[in-house]
Amino acid sequence: MQDPLLEWLKERLYADRDPQEVWASPPAELVPEEQRAVVESRGPAQQLLEIWHQLRRSGVAPPREDALQVLGLLVEIGFPEGPDTVAAYMDGSSQFLSREGVALMGEDPRPEVEEAARHLIAVAGAFVYRARRMHLPRKPPGPQMVQFTFLTPSGPLLSSCSKTVLRSGHGELSALFEPAAELIERKVEGLDDSTG
Repeated sequence: MQDPLLEWLKERLYADRDPQEVWASPPAELVPEEQRAVVESRGPAQQLLEIWHQLRRSGVAPPREDALQVLGLLVEIGFPEGPDTVAAYMDGSSQFLSREGVALMGEDPRPEVEEAARHLIAVAGAFVYRARRMHLPRKPPGPQMVQFTFLTPSGPLLSSCSKTVLRSGHGELSALFEPAAELIERKVEGLDDSTG
């Protein structure tokens, strides 16, 4: 059985529904620590993405120069059990959801984690122009794929690549996957020590 907090987070991260609906309905059974983490995980970048989502729904398009600004990036690494997902935002905030049910969310004030998230977003700017429009319903990547979702004022855009190509280092998205892997490593650093 899937953890309701993880399901709610994935819905929020994937932006398949109106973000205001998702924010208004977190799982009722959250413990106080989870409630705090949920509140802390909503940073300025996510708020800006929500504003643009609402503006687009009202027929307001972003200015051309801002339309493809990368405000956030989701990187989903496919596995048979489901994807590992890391989300990074331009303000340095980040979240990690593992296929094993581990969720690292809320404030993570470690400078190396914030720096890794900002670096990933900076690198993503060079790749957003090759991405395609996202079609709903959104599907997670298959077990041999990695999916990149660029969160921009003009909406989410997708690129994907096979793990084999990424491992070879010759795929065009390899240079984007490296900082994503570094962010995951920074996010989970010390996790075994704190949970054991």
